[in-house]
Amino acid sequence: METFLLAVISGTIALFAIVKIVELISTVVEVPAFMKAAAFVHGEPMRILETGRYRYWTKNVQVEVFDPRELWVQVSGQELMTKDGTPVRVSVAVLRSVRDEAKFAASSDAYSQVYVVAQLAVREQVVSRSLDELIERRGEIDELMKSEVQSQLEPYGMGIEYLAIRDLTLIGDTKRAYAEVIQAQLRAKAKLEQARGEAAAMRSLLNTAELVRKHPELLQLRTLQQLESGSHQVHLTLGAPLTGPGEPGPAEASP
Repeated sequence: METFLLAVISGTIALFAIVKIVELISTVVEVPAFMKAAAFVHGEPMRILETGRYRYWTKNVQVEVFDPRELWVQVSGQELMTKDGTPVRVSVAVLRSVRDEAKFAASSDAYSQVYVVAQLAVREQVVSRSLDELIERRGEIDELMKSEVQSQLEPYGMGIEYLAIRDLTLIGDTKRAYAEVIQAQLRAKAKLEQARGEAAAMRSLLNTAELVRKHPELLQLRTLQQLESGSHQVHLTLGAPLTGPGEPGPAEASP
């Protein structure tokens, strides 16, 4: 019995010693779910590791875990001055993807790179354009910024799937002044449409009067039509009315 116990103890000690030796001379790498890792082993090319558990029989291992999925990067609003001197606050949304895992893993702080490059692209477009251009050509400007950011990030193994101006906000009193300009333009447009309507109604009225002058029998024909329909009064409309509600309407004729 004592011999058996001594054998068990000796085996346990030996096993413990082996485990410790393995820990001392090897490196365990664990890659979380949905992630990947770049393993740099001394004297060997970099390897891209999928999700799982790995053991290297050396302590000289460097591992960089990264997220290969598409990632949204929000470039917060920066205050800039447009070409025509209008102060604005601009924010941008960027959808980043990984196209070359080896290049991406070798680059440092990819998130900051996307943020800085996108921020510079926004600055370049805003300061070189007027406010009206930024509003009217927004889609075109988004494509230009996307192309610029893509070219800057391609050496780092990243791609830009989407980039667009998220918010374009006027700052301070400029916002109130611009709103007043828009309201004035809308009022002027409404008055112009009203004038056009009145002119069209006047033309219709003149055309009808000319037609009745040349063909007076039209009055009798209109009278007969009203009588056939059972109406006690005969109405002759000489064009679209120019008056508003409650005011005298078009000319009327009674038998």
